Amino acid sequence: MTVSEGMEGRRARNYFDLFRIPTGFDLDVKDLGTRYRTLQQQFHPDRFSDGSDTDRRVAAQMSADINAGFQVLSDPTSRAGFLLQCEGFDLQALEKQAPSGEFLMQQMELREQLQSIPLGQSDAHNQLSAESRQLFDSQVGIFRDAYAQGEFDRAGTAWVHLLYLKKLREEVERRKNSQ
Repeated sequence: MTVSEGMEGRRARNYFDLFRIPTGFDLDVKDLGTRYRTLQQQFHPDRFSDGSDTDRRVAAQMSADINAGFQVLSDPTSRAGFLLQCEGFDLQALEKQAPSGEFLMQQMELREQLQSIPLGQSDAHNQLSAESRQLFDSQVGIFRDAYAQGEFDRAGTAWVHLLYLKKLREEVERRKNSQ
């Protein structure tokens, strides 16, 4: 399953509206967490266990929407994808567009570097982890700027790069922790 396929069902609701926060890339994750807990307390299905079938179904759906919204908005890559969906972009189509050759070469080199790190070389893993974080943060900045300027095609390219870099970061951490 692709990231966009996982987000498809979630597009029915505007999560920014659900959490009553302004639509945009930058948000206060701590405030989002507070709003999440408040909404979960308000709509938790257990609170409606003695209610009508309709009340229980609505509470269950709201709880599911709240959980999905929190997952999407708390992760910068998912949030960026959601914002692009809100602008009418087809994430599956974006994912199929190949990044530039330069970006792909960089990814291949970083993955080769990861594979060449001998077990027990935590300094080398830490260095690669820091480098991948820096590249990720750079793409976050590019997405933020492009989105704010209404340059949605450039924001879409940055989102695709974020997908690659998120996967790289996960691979680095997985390999680092397996030592």
